[in-house]
Amino acid sequence: MSDFIHYINLRDNDNYQVAYSSQVYGTFFSVYARFNKDENVNEDDLEEGQFAIASIDFKVINYRGLLDVGITAIKGPGVFAAALNDDHVKLFNIEVQAGLSNEKHEYNLPTDGLLMKKGEIMFIQRTLKRLHDRPDRDDRPLSAGIFDSEYFYREGINEQGDYEEAGPKPLGEMPSDLSEFEFGPRSGTHCPKAKIILM
Repeated sequence: MSDFIHYINLRDNDNYQVAYSSQVYGTFFSVYARFNKDENVNEDDLEEGQFAIASIDFKVINYRGLLDVGITAIKGPGVFAAALNDDHVKLFNIEVQAGLSNEKHEYNLPTDGLLMKKGEIMFIQRTLKRLHDRPDRDDRPLSAGIFDSEYFYREGINEQGDYEEAGPKPLGEMPSDLSEFEFGPRSGTHCPKAKIILM
């Protein structure tokens, strides 16, 4: 069975490469990644095709849509390593939120000499923070004149404001137990992902 994948060249430390693309709230966006080599690691100590990464710079480009999407948090592969029990899989969780200002379009993730090797698989799993989950907002489906259409559904008059949850709703946070996590949709949720082959 065929899969949908793309590739990242770990030798390219200068350019941003596409890591993930999606659409929320009608906004199409892509997340790009630039891999910064760890200059403190002697390349002679590495295996063939292995790279030591000091940090990864992530950048969001919003292409179309009314609301800007930005990055609020990223968890690196070290968080998930024990649960995955597979050294050849690197899982990154990117949490995004819509309606963010320009300073949220870039995110630097220190990886402290993370070893990544040609042929390994890198998964990008996206979680979506609720639109009004922020200090300056009332975290309700309808706040500041904007309705959170990813998490809730509305049609017609609703004076009480008790809107139905959308289904399937987005994955709001990564599950704490990844032992049965299969990098795909879970029951009652949709959690887009990207599968990347390192080269």
